[in-house]
Amino acid sequence: MYQKKRSKKVLTAKKQFVNGNKAPNRKEEIQGILFNHEDVIRYFISIYQKGYMGEKIKTYKSHLARFLAEKGLLVYIENGECKSLSERSIATYISTISREDRKPRNYQDKKPE
Repeated sequence: MYQKKRSKKVLTAKKQFVNGNKAPNRKEEIQGILFNHEDVIRYFISIYQKGYMGEKIKTYKSHLARFLAEKGLLVYIENGECKSLSERSIATYISTISREDRKPRNYQDKKPE
């Protein structure tokens, strides 16, 4: 059989200059959720109550408020700058929303007598 002869020449790769430490352009980075805070909080309450966020505890409102505040998910704009809602503001939202959701809804309008 005929064997192909191998070259003894060492193969080297071409050197390419890479700008490896350059950070990506972050001019238009997502800052957080600006609108519909009630919907976002309602969603987090529902996934918490389903057990998707860990163990259910009685003080979930304060823990959920702390979680959302630490992550900086809910923001507002003040003087052209994005700022995170405080833990206290988020806790107020959570209390208001959970109170509204507990109220029985009366879909029939009461007629004046």
